Amino acid sequence: PICFPVTIHPLWSAFPDLFAKDTNRYFFSQNWTITPPSTLGAGIYQINHNIGDNKYSVQVTPVATTAFTANIAAYNNNYFEVRTFNAAGVATNCAFTFTVWIIP
Repeated sequence: PICFPVTIHPLWSAFPDLFAKDTNRYFFSQNWTITPPSTLGAGIYQINHNIGDNKYSVQVTPVATTAFTANIAAYNNNYFEVRTFNAAGVATNCAFTFTVWIIP
């Protein structure tokens, strides 16, 4: 499998091109984009990709100093959706990492 590890910060929208262009620290295809929580709602991140099918698996891990959870709420040929929640189960913006595994 091919692995694409990326870290997303909850304030990334202040720097919209940071992760799309920073291929020295993170592998994030310049053809991929992120639809921010400000558009979708608190704790919802849509990662738009050009994989072209749904033969992939995503692992997501919250990066926080307090208890947070994250899950993959949806995935298809063109995007997957990450949702993050605080300890009370309320949708909340949170930094997270994700890894995409391409299934041959």
